[in-house]
Amino acid sequence: MLTSLVKENDAISQKHQLLLLLDSSDFALDLENRLRSSNYTLCKGHSTNLSKIMLQNYDLILLDEHSASVSNEISIPVLYMCSEWNKSRIFDYDDFILKPFSSEELQLRIEKLIKKQHKTVKTVKTVKTVKSETLGMTHSCYIDGNARLVYIDKQPKHLTPKEYKLFELLYINNGQIISIDQIIAKLWPANSDATAKDVQQYIYSLRKKIEPDLSKPWIIQNQPGFGYKLMAYIQYKESA
Repeated sequence: MLTSLVKENDAISQKHQLLLLLDSSDFALDLENRLRSSNYTLCKGHSTNLSKIMLQNYDLILLDEHSASVSNEISIPVLYMCSEWNKSRIFDYDDFILKPFSSEELQLRIEKLIKKQHKTVKTVKTVKTVKSETLGMTHSCYIDGNARLVYIDKQPKHLTPKEYKLFELLYINNGQIISIDQIIAKLWPANSDATAKDVQQYIYSLRKKIEPDLSKPWIIQNQPGFGYKLMAYIQYKESA
């Protein structure tokens, strides 16, 4: 169950709504005081058993290393707070920050993630057609930037945050080749040690969800030695 704090009464002065998932009471109290001084709206939880509807009320989740993992199916960014490098957990989230950290660094990370979350396709829906000349297959695809959903032939595909970012990167570049380094810069923090193998893993997981036939993937094309691209061209635009 979610244990809620009473949200701060000075809501007019608040900037963003943050959900804190913490287990360490001493650390939690210190963190709350820091964030309160920066005028964030706060809600604290001790469980990740939260509905997606509830999560939509927040701009960002702050997850402590001692808390249970958050599902990677959620659509809002997660900042993971940890005392040591743990690649297996860090790579599941949008960014991480190593303890101890300053209030200034924490606020910069929070604002950066929220800004990235809001910079997406929103008011205009650009529908693209992906077509295979050799297979004689055609599919439509588009992104709902508000819901962070990808649609293939009008069917929603529920992607993890990193899968969504990867598809969005290929989608907005409209058939241009995106290098491995560009993908790493988009999907992982600058101080991560992500490699081409990590990119390949997410390409594979994304293909599993959007390719009609995983044994013959063609919507996402691999350009050996260069990177990946989406086999798409703009078909039409319509208001969202």
